[in-house]
Amino acid sequence: MSNETKTKVVSEPQVEAIETAPMSFMQDCKYAATVIKAEYAKTPNKGTKGLFLVFNVAGIGQIEGAYWLSDKAKPYTDKTMNEAFGFRGKYRDIGAIVGSNCEILVKYQDYNGKTFPRAAFINATSLQSVDDDAGCDEVEVENEGDL
Repeated sequence: MSNETKTKVVSEPQVEAIETAPMSFMQDCKYAATVIKAEYAKTPNKGTKGLFLVFNVAGIGQIEGAYWLSDKAKPYTDKTMNEAFGFRGKYRDIGAIVGSNCEILVKYQDYNGKTFPRAAFINATSLQSVDDDAGCDEVEVENEGDL
């Protein structure tokens, strides 16, 4: 038997999950979230590898985020997974972060003529609950690269 990692193929992005994300998520808003699904996969068209996470935000619903592993994006994804979850393992083991709490920043994205919310950035948790939204409609993002 080969030690080669089998990589799941996903759509670009996983349309089923994102089209069902509640539109009640606010743009540029931070939310306390729990990882409920984490997969290492690749896109069917270009074969780009990435991490596909689904988060649950209590009282609102589920939202997805894709974090790419291309040569350019991988250092940022590595840093995010380490800082938010303490994850330093092999990405085929990314399922180990399921159940972890974190903080997400929501951005809206257009895809195939539809607009939907996505978890654009992940941080270690600083919010205690979804009610602790720190004046969500007043959140200003100065440097998204730090999120």
